[in-house]
Amino acid sequence: MGHATNEAYHHLFKGTVRRIIDGDTIDVLIRWDIGFKVTCETHQRLRLAGINAPEVRGPERAYGLAASAWLSERIPVGSQVWLRTDKSDAFGRYVAEVYDGEGTERSINVQMVEAGHALFKDY
Repeated sequence: MGHATNEAYHHLFKGTVRRIIDGDTIDVLIRWDIGFKVTCETHQRLRLAGINAPEVRGPERAYGLAASAWLSERIPVGSQVWLRTDKSDAFGRYVAEVYDGEGTERSINVQMVEAGHALFKDY
């Protein structure tokens, strides 16, 4: 792959950012109307697809905190995001391409790399 892409991701959801875990992991609330005046919601931990950000613990701490801060400014808690996903990782997190509520053409995942806070990585 070489870079984050949404070609393999088929399910599109709108969510609300609940928490930034680190530079490549977020918690979101996904809510949808299934009809008949019934709404469902789920809280999901998402791994940003195709990238790897420094950890917030250990020797990378300063870089990890900077990556988390950048992500928190770009998609703050309470903001709306669009998510493209269809698989989960070894830790049970869904892997997602994340887009901000403004509908930018470039994903947050790619923007993290462009800003120098993550590297492209295939998993």
